[in-house]
Amino acid sequence: MVSKKYKTQKDSKTGLLRIIALKDFSDVKKGDKGGLIEKEENLSQEGNCWVYCNAQVFRSAQVYGEASVSGNAKVFGSAQVYGEASVSGNAQVCGEAQVYYKAQVYDNAQVCGEAQVYGEASISGDAKVYYKAKVFGSAQVYDNAKVYYKAKVYDNAQVCGEAQVYGEASISGDAQVYYKAQVYGEASISGDAQVYYKAQVFGSAQVYDNAQVCGEASISGNAEINGAVKIIDIPISSKYVDLAKVDKYCKDMRSVRKLYGKP
Repeated sequence: MVSKKYKTQKDSKTGLLRIIALKDFSDVKKGDKGGLIEKEENLSQEGNCWVYCNAQVFRSAQVYGEASVSGNAKVFGSAQVYGEASVSGNAQVCGEAQVYYKAQVYDNAQVCGEAQVYGEASISGDAKVYYKAKVFGSAQVYDNAKVYYKAKVYDNAQVCGEAQVYGEASISGDAQVYYKAQVYGEASISGDAQVYYKAQVFGSAQVYDNAQVCGEASISGNAEINGAVKIIDIPISSKYVDLAKVDKYCKDMRSVRKLYGKP
């Protein structure tokens, strides 16, 4: 039988249960008061997992392994936080979301629905990851960015500003999507590519290598943007993407316009 590491005490303000350590473990000392849970099933008696400060874990949510929930963070619904993951600040993990391995969710970030955040990924600021989206590897989603539906952000990729990544889009490698850019559909951004300002990449389009898509450019259809090209403001749409590829020989906007018969 597992020796209990905490007991509970009713909290009159919230109606939840304040946890109190029964022994020393990790950075917790016997007698330390932790955060709040609704029932013992919310926080495992095994491992070094702990709920600190005024953090709350309730409903059917579970925290186990070496995971920590601290600050004013909330984990609820059927969410799970485990491994060495941490949820802190005013962050929320809810629904059936999972945060695990060494992932971090902090500040005012939200992870909900059936989203998964794992590896050494981090979600911060006012960012939101939801529905069935996945953020993993060493990826970062922060500021007011949103990643949702079945989108994936992984490797060392970054999504920030007010950018949105959704549909079944993927952002990988060292790619960056920021400011008010949108990537959706089945589009993929990879390598050292950047998509920013108000640019949109969608359909089955691919942007990779060192390519940049910015301004109010829109890349769609089966377009491929790669090499050292920089696309500013012009659309490359499904009407003519099959005529040619924009490749590493397109060094500037003039060559791109010429390639597609633009003035």
